[in-house]
Amino acid sequence: MNITELQKKYKLLQDDFWEVRKGTWVVKHDAIERIATQERIEFDIPSVNLFEKTLCLLGSANKNGGNKIWTTGEASDENVKGQGKYYWAMAEKRLKDRLTLKLINAYEFGIYSDVEADNFKKNGGVGAKNYTKTNAKKILWIKIRKALNFDETGQPSDEEILEVINSKTGFALKSVSVIDEKTAQEINSNWL
Repeated sequence: MNITELQKKYKLLQDDFWEVRKGTWVVKHDAIERIATQERIEFDIPSVNLFEKTLCLLGSANKNGGNKIWTTGEASDENVKGQGKYYWAMAEKRLKDRLTLKLINAYEFGIYSDVEADNFKKNGGVGAKNYTKTNAKKILWIKIRKALNFDETGQPSDEEILEVINSKTGFALKSVSVIDEKTAQEINSNWL
């Protein structure tokens, strides 16, 4: 699901999201709460852990009674600013937003919550109307790297790329050189 599909499916407003850098989109916490409601995500009561000066909530959730997933939400002096620090609220926001985004597979497409990092603050970003389908190759590359567990510095071979594309789509591509924007869009839409 790319940002345009996310906007359409959940009826997000232009002000609900922005692009912080090419291919990395951020969605407001309030919009993610609306997504969780629409998807009927059920959050379990989290466990509380304290590590040195960090409050960490470990929680799980499911969508429509499906399989549970888990993640964490944390808060510390380094990531909670201002007077009357709100550690519990920030840890809960991060936990719920991460669980929601994981359950709808948004991370796979470079979509994050605004409460996950200070550098995600809105700063003249653009809305989805400026997003074009020319990002299909970038989205495909993110999927391939994730499927192969490559970090940003690793480089998969052409054979590894073809193997993962063919296994995830049922295609029988023989060369990566045939992957143009149109082919990337087709691969993305058939990705399992």
